[in-house]
Amino acid sequence: MIRKPFRLTSAALLLTAALGVTAQTQSEPVTLYGLKTYCESGCVNGIYSLPAQEDAQPEIYWPNGDMFGTGGAVYAEGKFYVLTYIDFFGTQMWYYQIADVESKTDQFIMDQYEYGFKDAGSAMTYDHTTGNAYSVCLDADDTSKFTLSIMDLATGLKTPVANMEMQMCAMSVTSDGTLYGIGMDGNLYTINKFTAEYTLVGPTGVSPQSNQSAVIDFKTDIMYWSAYTENGGALYTVDIKTGAATLLSEYEDKYQLVGLFIKQTANQEGAPGSVEDVALQFDKATTNATISFKAPALDVNGEELKESLTYRVQLDDEILASGNAEPGSEVKTDIKSPREGNCHFTVYIANSAGEGRPVSVDVFVGMDTPAKVENLLLTNNAGELTLTWNLPEKGINGGYVDPETTRYQIVRGPYEDLTIEAFEGTEYHETFTGEGVNPHMYLVTPFIDDKIGETALSNTVLTGEYQIPPFTEDLTDQFRSLVFTIIDGNEDNYSWNYDWDEKAMRCDWPMEPTSNEWFVSPPMLLEPGKEYSATISVRSEGIWNHDTETYDNKYAGRLSMYLSNEYHTDESAELVMDTFDVEEVEWTNHTSKNFTVTEKGIYYLGIHHSGERSIYYTYLRSLEVTAQKTSGITLTDTDGSLRVTTTQGMMHIENPDHQTYTILTIDGRLLHKSTSENASYSLNPGIYIVSAPGHAQKVLIGK
Repeated sequence: MIRKPFRLTSAALLLTAALGVTAQTQSEPVTLYGLKTYCESGCVNGIYSLPAQEDAQPEIYWPNGDMFGTGGAVYAEGKFYVLTYIDFFGTQMWYYQIADVESKTDQFIMDQYEYGFKDAGSAMTYDHTTGNAYSVCLDADDTSKFTLSIMDLATGLKTPVANMEMQMCAMSVTSDGTLYGIGMDGNLYTINKFTAEYTLVGPTGVSPQSNQSAVIDFKTDIMYWSAYTENGGALYTVDIKTGAATLLSEYEDKYQLVGLFIKQTANQEGAPGSVEDVALQFDKATTNATISFKAPALDVNGEELKESLTYRVQLDDEILASGNAEPGSEVKTDIKSPREGNCHFTVYIANSAGEGRPVSVDVFVGMDTPAKVENLLLTNNAGELTLTWNLPEKGINGGYVDPETTRYQIVRGPYEDLTIEAFEGTEYHETFTGEGVNPHMYLVTPFIDDKIGETALSNTVLTGEYQIPPFTEDLTDQFRSLVFTIIDGNEDNYSWNYDWDEKAMRCDWPMEPTSNEWFVSPPMLLEPGKEYSATISVRSEGIWNHDTETYDNKYAGRLSMYLSNEYHTDESAELVMDTFDVEEVEWTNHTSKNFTVTEKGIYYLGIHHSGERSIYYTYLRSLEVTAQKTSGITLTDTDGSLRVTTTQGMMHIENPDHQTYTILTIDGRLLHKSTSENASYSLNPGIYIVSAPGHAQKVLIGK
């Protein structure tokens, strides 16, 4: 039978306020709360409650569809802290909630911090004696191992304390701060909060699986364990002296609860509140520091403190400083850290009534590892390359970094053909004198001795004004694509991209009904008196044939090529390669017609992907541009229907109107007479005359 949650009476509430703990009598079971992460029926998300008695069943206390708790949950002083990650096809979305359990309101923290699986906690518990929320987490360097970590309640981020040999599935602390944990082996242990070493208490007799949680009642020292086994969820009591577990209730809907808690506090009546404004200032990379804080002026109930307070500053369990302070006073004292690295310092405050809530700060002591450089910028001024950056003031752990002893490894990209091992300063200069158009970028890694920081990659700049034909752009080299310009004609974010598997440029299929994507060559210097042509190597992705287990030809769009003296996103430039369908799955070369220019200058070839939308890719792996000298003698009195071009030792005639033309030597001897539409003639070096109706031209055949 499902029972309603136990509700406190008014008298019990008054008693709770007076004692500062959850009220209970021998006839009234304590009320437990936990966050549901699973139930068999798919019940609503949120916090559930149940009385700690036989046959009790969880009932919804606070429906909250955003509370998943996949990254862990913990209760501390009236607030419930929940970290959630959701997997979207391999990408994790993280968010953190700080929830007020009484008012049932919560605050969301998203996109402010960089969470990772080291922050996904289990077996979480809050220790009022240290002010720390402890969690079992995955080791960031080896996810097959575990760490005992401390969670920052303000952010949800975890800081490892020490490695753990075994995963704990549930942890809780007693009123005096003893940390207990139930291992995945079903045994109860005590755990050292500073070293993560654990000592066997005894077997529970239960075989746990997956995430679960536990809480210890401060008044009775009884551990309540919301376990999860192969049979589902169940509530047990655990004797912390022997480890023996006693079943109270099996959950009918197989609930899995994390963050189990009791609305209780260990604060003593009249004890001071917490210190404020704790700050630690170390002398650069030394272990000497000054700590300052403000002593509380009020007690835990908000009443004015009358008597003097005592304080102590600890690193783990070692006292570094102690003394007296008046309520509300500013305290400053010197300390010396006994070790370097990530350190967790805690300030305790007390009076005759008891201790207030301690406050901790995490500080990196000693020389930190430099953080990744910032504002890394590469500029180019006619081949004069300048690289500048800034070194962050603090290191990767927030500690001190000495800019005077920091050195930098600089690697020139993209081909890593130059490495400077220990550069001093934050501005680097280099003159590049290579031919053609070339991409440049740099990798900068800061280090101090063996403390090596993260590498930063600069922006990319191009050196060189133009390419001079003949040249070949090998697009199997991903970095050569950087000298091209990609124009997304459809503005749908689907265009030309480098395909790392194919080792070629790939034109993605568009969202629009037709494709309109441009891949524009680097600038080229072209001049009159030369004849040029361009060849591209392309193929279709093809369609898989399950019968032959090969790819068959398949339409993947259309390609054409245009020549212009500026970037074009339309077809108003000169067409030099007629539009063709890309269908062949084998690499196929397509060559433009010969083209010339009338003025020396900078020109571009635009490769245009068009045609009806196809769900198959077009691949492009090279662009080759060739150049041949022509006679340099222009047409005279021509109607433009006869075209004469030359290559080495050859004359080529295009005669679309089938006019009668003759080829004569310079002294008038007839060599050829024809009406052919297309013809090529092998001729000795020299000057020849080509004539036709309305046409006369001198042609030079070179050696």
